[in-house]
Amino acid sequence: MAIGLGLSHHRLSLSHAQGFANGMAQRQGGWSRDAGFLALGYARLSGPLRFAAEIEMEPGARPMASGGSCRLGALCARTNLIGTLGPVYRLRAQMAHAIAPGVAVSVGLGLSAAEVKGTRALVEVASANDNAAALLRASSPFMVDDLARGGHIVVGINQALSARVTWGLSLLFERVHVTTDSAVAITAATMSGSSRAFVQLDHRGNFRIDSRSLRLALTWRF
Repeated sequence: MAIGLGLSHHRLSLSHAQGFANGMAQRQGGWSRDAGFLALGYARLSGPLRFAAEIEMEPGARPMASGGSCRLGALCARTNLIGTLGPVYRLRAQMAHAIAPGVAVSVGLGLSAAEVKGTRALVEVASANDNAAALLRASSPFMVDDLARGGHIVVGINQALSARVTWGLSLLFERVHVTTDSAVAITAATMSGSSRAFVQLDHRGNFRIDSRSLRLALTWRF
């Protein structure tokens, strides 16, 4: 059994989601969060190799991008969805190789499923100079209620603390595909003197969520 904590960065893949601040393109649809996880597995040893099957759960529904991040007086152009991601479920096969006494590197490949719920699409733009500032937020209904499915890869390193306890550091890369019939089209712009911001979101139907996580785990063997 393993328990752990991960710091994740997620990014939505929405068509025609673009933002510009003073003519410079801004990356869209991203947010970060931390989340705990619980994993159970079964392993067999074969010389320096360990083969394992694991099932993992990341409990709870966490906000995707609720609320605003642009603020008055700061240049900004942002698109995102208001909703939640989670719980997340993972099933994988994993192989570890001992590289030193008590130290092993591992790689795993598996399937993922995540509950995704959304209510609205959100755009924000803000422009500012020394004499003026403007902030505009706009949203539109965008309904999502799906058990998104996909896959993941995890690579890591583990060190034994005792005969039964190890700790490990890993990187997880994940992609899930979300199904929806919703559509949204929003365009917004602000101008404060020579400062300008523009954002456009025009999307219909399915999308994906790409994630990468840095994770720390403590494992007990029974």
